[in-house]
Amino acid sequence: MAKTLEFDPAADRLIGIAAQLVDSHNYIGALKMLNKNAEADGVDEDGYMLYAEIFDDMGLYERCVNFWFRFMDNTAECDWTDCYEGLAVSYMNLGNQHFSAYYYNKLLFENGEISSEEREQIVGDFLAAEENPLKFVYPPRLADCTRIFADGIEFMKAGEYDRAAAEFEKVDEENEKYFSARNYIAMCKIISDRTDEAEQECLNLLKRRPDDIQALTTLAAVKTEAGKRDEALQLAERLIAIAPDAPDEIYKIATVCCENKLHAQAYKLFCKLPVEYEYDQTVLYFKAVSAFNCGKFEESFAAFDKIVTINPDAVTARFYYNAARAMEKSGEVTELSYFYRLPQEIRESSLKMLAAYLRLPAASAKKLSASLDLSACVKWCFDECDGAPLDELQSLAIHVAVKAGMDDYVRGLLLDAFLPDQLKIDALSVLCGRNEFNCFGVVICNVYRRVTMQSVRLGRKKRSAFMAAYSRLVAHFSILDDEHGKAFAAAAEQLYCALDNNSALDAARDTDALTAAIYIRSGVKEAGVTGKNLWNFFDVDKARVAAITSLI
Repeated sequence: MAKTLEFDPAADRLIGIAAQLVDSHNYIGALKMLNKNAEADGVDEDGYMLYAEIFDDMGLYERCVNFWFRFMDNTAECDWTDCYEGLAVSYMNLGNQHFSAYYYNKLLFENGEISSEEREQIVGDFLAAEENPLKFVYPPRLADCTRIFADGIEFMKAGEYDRAAAEFEKVDEENEKYFSARNYIAMCKIISDRTDEAEQECLNLLKRRPDDIQALTTLAAVKTEAGKRDEALQLAERLIAIAPDAPDEIYKIATVCCENKLHAQAYKLFCKLPVEYEYDQTVLYFKAVSAFNCGKFEESFAAFDKIVTINPDAVTARFYYNAARAMEKSGEVTELSYFYRLPQEIRESSLKMLAAYLRLPAASAKKLSASLDLSACVKWCFDECDGAPLDELQSLAIHVAVKAGMDDYVRGLLLDAFLPDQLKIDALSVLCGRNEFNCFGVVICNVYRRVTMQSVRLGRKKRSAFMAAYSRLVAHFSILDDEHGKAFAAAAEQLYCALDNNSALDAARDTDALTAAIYIRSGVKEAGVTGKNLWNFFDVDKARVAAITSLI
């Protein structure tokens, strides 16, 4: 992307230096300047734009997308034209044509027109994309399997390994992607503790292609999982001897070397990867650990430094970076683990701390927040669970972050396009439960929206169920129309007063029924939440809601 801003070093020294470093392609140096500026003064709209442009140049398109959304959150809508272009390009580079097209259309709408040269380039990008909806191939053995692989990998990320394997089974035996599909099936079986089946799958592939790197690396993983270290080591040495040139094959062999403690060979292979892997966090972590484990301390520290510069919230990498520094200084060096997980005792103590904090009364929690730094514990929940489905750990972290007043961090989570939408909806509900007037930006379904939270005037008695119901409604529906929040606040207050006047608050304890009752009273009518669907959406029946409304 072309640079869209000119910075005056005299106006802001650190940002000015960062801009100069970008011009010389020193992206890590530029990020260090921006991170220092963020720690000292926070980040303004110019800073967010520069972050986005740096990550675009580095090929870190997910981080680029998230900083464009942060830019949106800090500027007026009339200034979003550059943002639309940046998002369109990033989503195209991520292979998401749907949202790339969405933001190209937004750009067209804002600009009024796109030049013929730009239009030609955009059309060319879409036609050249790997996943092109216009493609139609017959017979099936020649079909583009991009969608199958995408769905299969999503099922794997969600822990649904049988469904993932069923997707990969759809690839025709004569298709060029057949071997890749069978390897994914083998990996699904490894993770599902069906190592015998996984081994047989690999052996079947190797009968047809004895030097197939995918099958050999998967078989090595099977042997490692089964505790057959000698056989895994033999496979690793066999793979090293093949000496491939393809980056994905080099990466796979390097990870097998890691698993078999061939640290020097692993580091050498990671160094062979082309420039597009230079800023990949996973590659950098493996590179840092392999370098440290073979005594290349400065090279290890340089790789760790890149990780925490690119992603300051990478608490696990920072932990091992500090541990490596301490070991090198003391002279008492032990091997670092390639497994990107904090030590079990730290994980358990962090979890206990978060759970204990959440149980504290509000006054005690507020007092403790001033002296207790919970940020590392909270960030750990998202660092090691990056890209994972919503789980209890992340929900716990959200509740703690809100209770501890970590609003800036929570705002970042809400603007993360790659976190599960349900997690962000839950976060909005928790924020709304504080009953404070506030406004939060949130990215739902890769689209930015602002949600205004109204404070509701309720009495002191039996208010928790009402707050829970109101918060749920705001979280789910205010992302569709900001005016909905006002309607829900008014309806909640009216219903509370009516029940209080009739001394019926004690009988209104059914939160799901209260949620439906407030929704109906508000007059809001969203598609799919009317008629019979209304009861299904709120998981209540008509009689339960009537039991509350009859008390008025």
